[in-house]
Amino acid sequence: MKQKLFIAVCCVVCILALALTTVNVIRYFRSTSERNIVRDEITISSGDEEMIDVRNMAPTSIEIKPKMIDFGSVISDTVLIARFSIKNAGTELLYIQRLKADCICTSVESNKALATPGDSIVVTMKLNTKGKEGKNVVYTTFMANTKEIEHKLRLVAKIN
Repeated sequence: MKQKLFIAVCCVVCILALALTTVNVIRYFRSTSERNIVRDEITISSGDEEMIDVRNMAPTSIEIKPKMIDFGSVISDTVLIARFSIKNAGTELLYIQRLKADCICTSVESNKALATPGDSIVVTMKLNTKGKEGKNVVYTTFMANTKEIEHKLRLVAKIN
């Protein structure tokens, strides 16, 4: 009798362990695929960027705030930092590519290349004013999967 009870308990424990293992394996693979999606949003390299053409993606709409930042009068030999928020106001994924400043005195970067609906991408422009004077207008352009493919951001400063 004790032997049959022991075998029954062992079988129940094995079945529960198997069920728990199955649930954990399913959770692991779900979380891994979700992590990969997030990782892909953040780590798209410039080489990967060229493989995706925003003109072939489902269009979405965006809100850029602000489109222009005017620093007014500034002293030469400073670095001006402007941040622009590009919000995905549509229902499809937003993808930006070919983020490029029109001047070598300006660097530009974004915190990511892909945004889900309602999420935002932050673009940071840095203008080195060393050796510059007078009114300076610097543009950054990028492409996005929107009705208007190309977009411009503008930084303005009067350098003394």
